[in-house]
Amino acid sequence: MSAGADVGVNDIRRNGARGVSFHLLMNGQAHKVDMKVAGLHNIYNAMAAAAAALACGAGAESIRRGLSMFQPVGGRMEILRLQNGAYLINDAYNANPASVREALLTLRDLMNSHDAFVLLGDMLELGDAAPEMHRKIGLLLATIGVAAVFLQGDFAQATAEGAREGGLAAERILFLQDDEEAVAFLKRKLRKGDWILVKGSRRMKMDRLAARLGEAIGVEKAEDQEAAL
Repeated sequence: MSAGADVGVNDIRRNGARGVSFHLLMNGQAHKVDMKVAGLHNIYNAMAAAAAALACGAGAESIRRGLSMFQPVGGRMEILRLQNGAYLINDAYNANPASVREALLTLRDLMNSHDAFVLLGDMLELGDAAPEMHRKIGLLLATIGVAAVFLQGDFAQATAEGAREGGLAAERILFLQDDEEAVAFLKRKLRKGDWILVKGSRRMKMDRLAARLGEAIGVEKAEDQEAAL
């Protein structure tokens, strides 16, 4: 972010499942924004949206209000509170190395002292770089300290190799053969405050697994979700 930029941010705060807050700097004035979406990367998205809106002639207060009203699209960093008190991050709409990295870093920020579980499908259309890209994701997984990871796809072994190389215990690395197996495992293991991240490329159909988890454990009603957050 250059010193002379028209748009900037400061006073960034992570608010757990409630999202992030920050002061958006526009034309030298600070405007408080509370966004209902987690992940520091979404602040960059907000800055880009604000810059585009300013260029189109929108007023600063209108931009602030619009960002504060933003609701994530289903399957894109969508946080759902389950009826057992755990949280499901449904980020299953699609996946590439950058988005998986940001999802995992966001999970790390959210989990605090609770357990975190990752259900990760392949990242597709990476060509010859695919094995190495998946290995690097495995290395990152190991640094987060997940309780368990379920891997699915042709590059699951490459991801597992990276995770083992990074020090994640072999018994925490599982291979997803059947959705119901993962659902049953998580129903047994999940405790209040724990986190689940579901992520994968579109063709991996991880969104079906996210939906199945919601059905099996139960998702709180919208008004209860808001009160719990």
